[in-house]
Amino acid sequence: MRIYRVIATLCVCLALAVTATSCGDNEALVTVVTGESTTITAPTTTAPATTEYTTTTIPSTTTIPSTTTTLGRIAVELVRIIDGDTIEVQMPDGSNERVRYIGVDCPETDDDEYGAMATAYNEQLLCLGPLSLELDVDEHDRYGRLLAYVWAGDTCINHRLVLDGYAQIATYPPNVKYVETFQSAQEAARNADAGLWGAATTTTETPTTTTTEAPTTTVSSEKSDGPTVYITNTGEKYHRAGCRHLKKSKIPISLADAMAQGYEPCKVCKPPQ
Repeated sequence: MRIYRVIATLCVCLALAVTATSCGDNEALVTVVTGESTTITAPTTTAPATTEYTTTTIPSTTTIPSTTTTLGRIAVELVRIIDGDTIEVQMPDGSNERVRYIGVDCPETDDDEYGAMATAYNEQLLCLGPLSLELDVDEHDRYGRLLAYVWAGDTCINHRLVLDGYAQIATYPPNVKYVETFQSAQEAARNADAGLWGAATTTTETPTTTTTEAPTTTVSSEKSDGPTVYITNTGEKYHRAGCRHLKKSKIPISLADAMAQGYEPCKVCKPPQ
């Protein structure tokens, strides 16, 4: 009888051992056999350790500070390019305005390779982004043109024309918002022989050979309405007789008539005003 009990006990132990092994705990089974009684200690189960994860906090969307550079500008569409410092644009109300760049003066496009270079560079700058106008104190000149700092995206074209050597500064108070910036740009362009400054150093200067006749022609042609000046077929400025801008066309006109028709004095030959 005793042997049967031992066999039964061994069977129970074997069954428990199989169960403990299937649970992955080889040390869970402890049997104590003493005399006729067998004590079976239940398997102990160790709970798996809790895994801790470090969470990354996703920052909220970065707020880009609002810019003030576009405040007060007027969005426009380009209609045509007139020269290096003048364009025609379509205003928000659908009307067209001729715009003269504030603070700068480019060479004439008429009969002047420098003027053609400045106009071509102006065209490149106008393609840099959406166009907008920034006004100053006086909004129109005496010829009815809108005076503005012209922006292509974040580029001020007036400034770039001076900085890259395709225009000289021309200050007419009270529109002097950026005059110091333009002066610094012109100094940098001249020192670097940028644009037309560099071209001027390699080109034979013609004014010395052409201005000698200017005083005689101008003085002898004076009329009751003032001295005679000269315009070109397509230009917007009037000149002295010997100006280099008069290579291909030279139309005499009285100073009074030139001013009445909206012509401006040439910055190169500096005719009377």
